[in-house]
Amino acid sequence: PLARAAGLKEGAVKTKIFLNLPVRDLQRSIRFFCQLGFRFDPRFTDDKAACLVIDEHIYAMLITPPLFQTFVPRAICDAQQANEVLIALSRPN
Repeated sequence: PLARAAGLKEGAVKTKIFLNLPVRDLQRSIRFFCQLGFRFDPRFTDDKAACLVIDEHIYAMLITPPLFQTFVPRAICDAQQANEVLIALSRPN
């Protein structure tokens, strides 16, 4: 496998996915995802952002618009008026 060819131990390389999503109401978003059974990493959660743990290697940062705007040069899409992204997650019952 590729890991062995690169001189790494088998299983040493893990792909991680980090999504960054602006949310208008952070506390409401946290409650919503908690009700679906997800958890948040408190090390990366405060009043401006929350780290949603989707899986061992998949995370979504829910970020308030003022903080999100510091990362991007253009305006944040108004999801009430336009679509910018479509994300589908599967979760066992």
